[in-house]
Amino acid sequence: MFPSLEQLKLRRATVSFKSMSSSFRSLTTPGCSKLFPRLQKLTMDKCDEVNGLLLPMLSTVEMFLLKDSRGLQSQVPRCLQNLTSLTSIELLFIKGLKTETTTEIGAQQQQEGRALPNLKSIYIECCEDKSFMWDLLLRVPSLETLRLSKCSPVSLSAIGRLSFLKKIVLEEVELILEDLAPVFPSLKSLQISKSTIIFQNVPSSVTTQIHNCFPCLGWLTIKECDEVNGLQWPISFQLPQCLYDLSSLTTLYLYKENIKIFPKEVMVTLHALRILHLRDCKEFLSVEGLHALPSLRYLTISKCPKFS
Repeated sequence: MFPSLEQLKLRRATVSFKSMSSSFRSLTTPGCSKLFPRLQKLTMDKCDEVNGLLLPMLSTVEMFLLKDSRGLQSQVPRCLQNLTSLTSIELLFIKGLKTETTTEIGAQQQQEGRALPNLKSIYIECCEDKSFMWDLLLRVPSLETLRLSKCSPVSLSAIGRLSFLKKIVLEEVELILEDLAPVFPSLKSLQISKSTIIFQNVPSSVTTQIHNCFPCLGWLTIKECDEVNGLQWPISFQLPQCLYDLSSLTTLYLYKENIKIFPKEVMVTLHALRILHLRDCKEFLSVEGLHALPSLRYLTISKCPKFS
């Protein structure tokens, strides 16, 4: 009925598709998709009630954004089961997901071998259901970009299963590192803001070689990350040491960190670092050690009151 529609955006809407979809209910899944045969982008913002929208109608959707739609949140896990064409998904302010529903769907999909084979990008904000996020990450083998903001604690081991990840953004997230440190063979960009890192059952021999987790990391941003619990992996007062031997790193941004100086023995291992940006680092004292960076081209230091 909408043969050319490619984008559908619903905001603060109460919508009923019942009269349109009733004729499709007896059809197979391919038949149902004929209602929106070309729909590629679907946005639902503050929509508490959408009735009669058959999930097979969305089988062609590639980009899906759901924001603060409490009446639809319970349908999210089962909805994702049908969106096999998805390449990008944004789930914002989804606090009412049902754990038992997501677990049930996840188990069913694992048994049937289903996944989201085309999904490349996930952005989740304000999600409190760990089971939902875990289940979702298990079904995205080709994920390249992951952004989590203000969510419940996230297991780094779960993220470490995603070998194709190229970019991770963590904002106000509690990150848990358990057992052994995972390896991110494809990760090129890591941005951590106002986040806490917690180590659990990790031997010191692993954490001293933490840089081996990121063999291809080229861009690193650390902003206001003051808490590291459970082990001495320095992100705050001893931050330079955790940069040791990140030989692929080309760009480093540090905001509001308690760094004082950059030791020469650490800097000399950053063979590719070209851009270094320091801002609001109240304890930063000196550029001593930065002369050891063999490839440094751009250096910016701003709002560092103790620097001289």
